[in-house]
Amino acid sequence: MTEQNSAMMKTGIVSLTISPSFTVREAMQMIEDGRQGAVLVVNDEGKLIGIITDGDIRRAVLKNIALDKSIGDTLLRDVAGEMPPPPLTMPADASRSELIDLITATGLRHIPLIDSAGKPVSLATIENVFEDTAQEMSALIMAGGFGNRLRPLTDNIPKPMLKVGERSLLERIVEQLKDEKFSDINISTHYKHEVIADYFQNGESLGVSIRYLKEEEPLGTAGILSQFADTGSRMLVINGDILTKVSFRAMMAFHVSHHSSLTVGCRLHEVRIPYGELEIQGVNVCSIQEKPVHRYFVSAGIYIVEPEVLKLIPKGKPYQMPELIDATLALGKQVISFPITEYWRDIGRIDDFHQAVEDVSEW
Repeated sequence: MTEQNSAMMKTGIVSLTISPSFTVREAMQMIEDGRQGAVLVVNDEGKLIGIITDGDIRRAVLKNIALDKSIGDTLLRDVAGEMPPPPLTMPADASRSELIDLITATGLRHIPLIDSAGKPVSLATIENVFEDTAQEMSALIMAGGFGNRLRPLTDNIPKPMLKVGERSLLERIVEQLKDEKFSDINISTHYKHEVIADYFQNGESLGVSIRYLKEEEPLGTAGILSQFADTGSRMLVINGDILTKVSFRAMMAFHVSHHSSLTVGCRLHEVRIPYGELEIQGVNVCSIQEKPVHRYFVSAGIYIVEPEVLKLIPKGKPYQMPELIDATLALGKQVISFPITEYWRDIGRIDDFHQAVEDVSEW
């Protein structure tokens, strides 16, 4: 393995390899821990037989595939239930230019590097191969809300500035964006604007560049985005009251690979009914289900929006994200969901805040 390819690996290859007997949940955890967006599946001889990506896991969640099932029985099977052909690979001593050519030709984000015996020795990712030419991405943090449901905590400070552990929600988001190499960070403000601006200033102390968009009147969950309509930039939008460990880069990769115009981060939500639920037609009882659990996806307050979608937003007027989603769909453009399997919590109520503080204390 060349020194260059060795440097592409952030984590040892052993921690990125699993067997077909691993469960979907275990694969999901390994992908999160490995921070490479994928794990490599090997047989008993250590030879590569497949690759499971972050996107594979999220599509499995959308299909409601049981997380305690083995990847050999689920993710490694094609539509007909057969094992798919081995993934595209390159030799361990492949040059960077060869990797660039293959990634450019195929659109793949992960290329396993194998030795002469077919065993993986490294994993090249599109982020690492193109690290020095990474496209700049813009992010907007929505931090203008009043936080009425969190009073009295928000009597004197805006909700995103509430401290969860040693840092505020907003500082955690900014640092996460910095870690994921978002070079241009924008913060929309309204309530207690000066508290946010005085603390972060231009972002230099945190090693980022911050620009403020002060809303003189609240513009809703999407109205401020009209200011980016002419920039030609793809935008990551995140609510300022979100505490999460999701990878924004993984969400961006998912968005790009699906050629989406607008991607909505979503979270699986469960509602447990403490009674027997009846199915009734007229006066007749057709069935009864004791204490059922209803599962559905809810918006997680994180979005990726393409430039042509930003142009749909009226300038200077209140506009909500559901309106933007509906307008995008009405034009026949693709809107996709990105299931968040990592830690996620919306800090909307006092109970949510206290739970977040407790959660962070265990990190």
